[in-house]
Amino acid sequence: MMLFHQRHRFAVTLLLLSGLLPLGPAEAAPPKQPAFKLRLLKKADLPKLQSFFAQVSARDRYQRYMGHVNKLPGCDSSMASKSKGEVAIVAVDPKTSAIIGMARSYAVDRNQRAEFSLLVRSDQQRRGIGRGLMTSIIDHNRQKGLKSLWGMVLRSNLGMLKMAGQYGFKREAGEDFSTCNVSLDLR
Repeated sequence: MMLFHQRHRFAVTLLLLSGLLPLGPAEAAPPKQPAFKLRLLKKADLPKLQSFFAQVSARDRYQRYMGHVNKLPGCDSSMASKSKGEVAIVAVDPKTSAIIGMARSYAVDRNQRAEFSLLVRSDQQRRGIGRGLMTSIIDHNRQKGLKSLWGMVLRSNLGMLKMAGQYGFKREAGEDFSTCNVSLDLR
């Protein structure tokens, strides 16, 4: 037993001398600022929304809108009007206040189900923004009492299909060979 304690003390001494173990009490690391904030889209956000769209690559715009789109479609720019059954949630960079992602949904079938879409700025992908938006749009529609959430996704949009699968969305055949529908039971 004594031999173990001597070896342990020797190992700790080596770590202290090498600088791998701090000498004094550990300093508290400054709190991390969140990478993004989620909030509802506001009418005043239209210029920020246009700037956001301009920074989305042609490939990402094609995957979201299933076609070549060069300017922000009216359906997304009018989401701030808060029509009945519509919601748009944006991810905002807390440092710059720039919009870096958006999820929207539109209730159909007498508010029984909602169609959703999601878009994250190309240079901001793979940072958890899409997951944050997806969680938020699911929670919002569940709280509104909707029964399901669905979206049309290009079969080539593997990132969206993978994320939808991880959230429990079921995949079904789409209108043509290039698309599929994903749906999630919210009950």
